[in-house]
Amino acid sequence: MTQQQQIKKMADEHLKVKLVALGYQEEAVMTWEREKLIARYAEAVATGVKPKVEPSGVDPALERD
Repeated sequence: MTQQQQIKKMADEHLKVKLVALGYQEEAVMTWEREKLIARYAEAVATGVKPKVEPSGVDPALERD
C-alpha cells in the first residue's frame, strides 16, 4: 500500500491528532473538512515535517507490566 493510500484510509480523528502533533492549532484543525485534513497531512509528510510533540497514546513503559 502506498503512503498516499494509507493517508486516505486514516480516520478524521487520527489525522487531527497527527496534525496537532505537527504544530497546527487544535482549534483550527477541528474545524477542517476531511479534504483539508488529508491535504495538510500529505503536505507535511511530503516535506518531511517532524512532530513537535508526541501524539498521546499508549505509553510503552506502562504496557510492559
